[in-house]
Amino acid sequence: MSISESKYEAWLNRSNSERVVLVELYYSGGIEYIANRPYISKPGDSLPNQPFNDVLQSVSDVTTRIDGQLELGDIELVDDGSLSDWVDRKWRGHAVILRLGDASWSYDDFRIIARQINGGLSSYRRGQIVFDIYDQTALLDKPIQRPVLSATDDRPQPLILGQVIGALATQISTQSLLYKFSWLPVTSLVVRDGNGPEMSHTPDLVNGQFTLGAYTPRNVICDVTEPHATAISIINWVADHYGITVASGISLPSYTIGLRYDGEVSGRQILDDVCRSIGAKWQINLVGELAVQLLTVPDQAQPADVQIYADDIELDGIELTQTDEPLKSLAVNYARNYSPLSEVAGSINDADPVLADRLRKEWEVVKSEQSLAAYPLAIDQTIETNLVNKVDAEAERDRRLQIRGQRRDTWSLTAFITSTKAIVGASVEVHHPYVAGRIGRIISTRMSPISDRIEMEVWY
Repeated sequence: MSISESKYEAWLNRSNSERVVLVELYYSGGIEYIANRPYISKPGDSLPNQPFNDVLQSVSDVTTRIDGQLELGDIELVDDGSLSDWVDRKWRGHAVILRLGDASWSYDDFRIIARQINGGLSSYRRGQIVFDIYDQTALLDKPIQRPVLSATDDRPQPLILGQVIGALATQISTQSLLYKFSWLPVTSLVVRDGNGPEMSHTPDLVNGQFTLGAYTPRNVICDVTEPHATAISIINWVADHYGITVASGISLPSYTIGLRYDGEVSGRQILDDVCRSIGAKWQINLVGELAVQLLTVPDQAQPADVQIYADDIELDGIELTQTDEPLKSLAVNYARNYSPLSEVAGSINDADPVLADRLRKEWEVVKSEQSLAAYPLAIDQTIETNLVNKVDAEAERDRRLQIRGQRRDTWSLTAFITSTKAIVGASVEVHHPYVAGRIGRIISTRMSPISDRIEMEVWY
């Protein structure tokens, strides 16, 4: 690649740059190559001598968010009649890749600026074709397919990840006392009668099932350990299931986590549940990798990744859009019991009252308060997590209280900058009287492929 990052940034900063947007539209039968200007790749490129049809009329701004929320857009093409056979092609769900560069560059010097998913044709009329475009997180909306419980029960087998308390087991045989509790293999299992006592059973951990030693008319519940018991191991499992690469360098707490789903569930929901529990955010980055990071306040003593100056900001292009009052207290619910008991056997009440109390409760709770005299309207907050252990819940509680020990603000701004470092998750210092002297975190960006205008949200 002959165009270095510094040369690329210098090119972006030139007002007379001839910006060429190359779009690769995948469909069931291959790939169509289009652009906003005529372009043919070079003989020595990885995609040699490929003409790009200059039918691209407009493309939506590229939006990236730190929270992985789905963004929608469209691509509009000019049709001179030669694209009429595109209408019947199968586009929906296939990849769309956008690259940006100069008309004189080789194809390999163009930079990928977005990887998206084709939502299919949204409009077709004389002279125009419009495709809906989703961001790549749409891949994770597809439900995870699991086998049914049995020939007579078409509910999906429960998905358990990590350590779970009170997982309900279902009898799947009318000829024996065979029960199913997990789709995935597990490493340990405790089986309890519906009023608490442990039950004799023959485990089949590999297949997530067991056979009871004796009949019970009550529900049967389980305490289960499945190997994917940390945030990063669950994230890797989700990525592997959907065929997505996990970004390198992810650093997350090693908290023990437990998740259980007995109905339809998608990768997005699992990632949301994990990130909500550890105070993190996830996204699909520009190279198509699953990236996860803790939402932390940037170190105010370290230089920011991005510098934005007042002259870069559009006139009246900066405003405060959200304020979050600090937390006066925070209660963290953890160690969820998925099947709290209304009645506990007397033998357990007498021998182990702590266990009896735990079997009755849905949650364990750790709570702490902090003195915030300067903030009389500071709020009390309770959060539900999928954390399992008290020490982890306390650590996460204290971390969030420290972050929310003062008011946190979100500012939006529109600037004319082209730095490739201005990406979601980067730290930024905005040299403007409104926010001078503070380093914030970029939590969303919206940029046009054909101009140097960028909108962003910055969290302080």
